[in-house]
Amino acid sequence: MHFFAFKENGISFNSRISKKLIQFQLPLIPSDFIAYASRQVERFMVRFLISIQGVGVLEMAYKFPPLLNLLISFPFGLSWRTKSIEIADQENAPHIIGEMFTNYIFFMIFGALTMFVAIPYVIVILTPKEFWFAIRIAKIEIITTVLAGITTYMLFGLIYKKRTKEIALIRSICALVKIALSYSFIQFWGLRGAALSALLVEIIILLLIFCKSQNAYKIELEYRKILFLIIIAITINFTIAQIDFKTFSPALFFNDKFLHPLSLGISSSPVGVWKDGKIISLLIKNSTDITALIFSITFSSFYLLALPIIRYDLINKISFFSTKNIFCKG
Repeated sequence: MHFFAFKENGISFNSRISKKLIQFQLPLIPSDFIAYASRQVERFMVRFLISIQGVGVLEMAYKFPPLLNLLISFPFGLSWRTKSIEIADQENAPHIIGEMFTNYIFFMIFGALTMFVAIPYVIVILTPKEFWFAIRIAKIEIITTVLAGITTYMLFGLIYKKRTKEIALIRSICALVKIALSYSFIQFWGLRGAALSALLVEIIILLLIFCKSQNAYKIELEYRKILFLIIIAITINFTIAQIDFKTFSPALFFNDKFLHPLSLGISSSPVGVWKDGKIISLLIKNSTDITALIFSITFSSFYLLALPIIRYDLINKISFFSTKNIFCKG
């Protein structure tokens, strides 16, 4: 990358632009280090206040929620952050940015809901019983990750106004508060206390960033649509939690007619002897949980039906252009 950069632009640089970049970015570096350190400190607290086994359970719980960042938040931010700055001075920009926030929240909640219903079965299938307590911690961390994604989006106003010092100050202070809360919460609630302290601090950060950022640049948020998405996700999650897949007829049918024959088919193939037959053993031993996992993810996908409701204007535009194309071709 550097080879092509130097080849195209040479080794010189614009000192004026460089100075502006440093002034913008430099305050964020120490605050990011402090925030990172505060999350690592809780590992040491768990190690000495609980046990080394507790650290393993905590790490297992923290492995899955970052997928929301990897698959949704980070890719979205890479494209939208630049675009939002480009359109910020337009007359209807606050409305457009607010609409895009609803779209962003839609996919973040969908990812969180899917993970929320899937993690209990994934952890049970992949880990021994000693790690199953990680399910409760992982669910708390999923909510924390979604709130962190919202915070990242709501930073727009402060970034647009180049008020990165305020971002750094909020993050640094809250990171120090996180260390104190972690110590107290871990003593009271054990491993769950570590996740709860992170959740509480993320709520505080979101509230502070929201107030500061909205004062700097007011985004027209679609509160009703966002609340609607949250209610739909909670309802679907609650409904799935009420289903006992061990006695659920469609799940039993799927297990007998599809999963069991699939296990037999794999056992007679070259894959069946791979890793000394561990894949077959996993399928047979955890067939009920695998079936429950498949059905839970399938049922969580009903959340996608909310898209036409919150974006009926988008659907109308698509229909309009499709009809227009038909008449034009005719």
